[in-house]
Amino acid sequence: MTEQFIHLIQIPLTGVGIRPFRGQEWFKNRIEIFKKYTLNSLLNQTNKNFTLWITMRPEESDNLLTKELESYLKEKGFTAFMSFDGLMYVDDKFIGGAKEKLMNLARIIRMAYLQDNPYSVQTPLQFLKMLLTRKPPLRFGWGKALKELFRDKNKTLRNRLSNTLGEIKETFKEKKYDWVYVSRIDSDDMFSKDFVAEVQSYRPFPGALTCRNGYVYNSLTGQLADWRPKTNPPFHTIIFPKEEFLEADRYIQYFKSFKSHEDIPKVFHCQNLKDGNYCVLVHNQHISTLWNHPWLGGEIKENKQEILSKFGI
Repeated sequence: MTEQFIHLIQIPLTGVGIRPFRGQEWFKNRIEIFKKYTLNSLLNQTNKNFTLWITMRPEESDNLLTKELESYLKEKGFTAFMSFDGLMYVDDKFIGGAKEKLMNLARIIRMAYLQDNPYSVQTPLQFLKMLLTRKPPLRFGWGKALKELFRDKNKTLRNRLSNTLGEIKETFKEKKYDWVYVSRIDSDDMFSKDFVAEVQSYRPFPGALTCRNGYVYNSLTGQLADWRPKTNPPFHTIIFPKEEFLEADRYIQYFKSFKSHEDIPKVFHCQNLKDGNYCVLVHNQHISTLWNHPWLGGEIKENKQEILSKFGI
């Protein structure tokens, strides 16, 4: 007997990290990047038996741009579920003590100074020079950012999960399934056209599917290169038995000691998908992922367009 499952592709759109919302103009630009790259890669899938699970903050539920995105998804034929309870897993920016808060403070300062030109500083020495020679950007919104520094969003995770999982249960109440595949991807990255098909080729088991090596595409220059992470990258599929997924306490227990995508191989029994299933995007709003990154592999010039077409580019 074939085991029944639903496949959710989880995409955190807002509510990520230490400064989760950078204004309406940022949100508009991010949605455009999301459409052009992430959604195009999903439209390009050879197997379209999946549901988008887009997560946002409560503040975005009535945002006009959210409503426009919802209409766009319907127009493109996506089956999509939007939740407005923030992240559905532990946010690693809000764990730990004084050391982590100092790191978050450094992230806030970097975002403030580099919000208009994130590529102008790429080394610690350049960062220090910038602090010594440039005046603080007063229009950054320091009050809200520093208030975020002392929050602990993870304390509310159980309640937020309980609300959203209840909505998912209601959404799929007419569907027969025993397992839930949850594939995670950021709203500016891409999956290769056969990703969904390969994930679903694995029979359900209590564990995870991981991706190791992939590609990185610089949308500013058109360059493509290999991406060779030293740790487990943020592209994985967690396979839940239905009962473990739909109840908040059991969902949290299923993650065990998970704190970050780097922990997936430590927490779960994992099987690796083939290399080349994902592509990281570099663009002009990036703070954390720069082209000259330690994980950057060799630049690809032969067969470049053939590879890009697998991601809908």
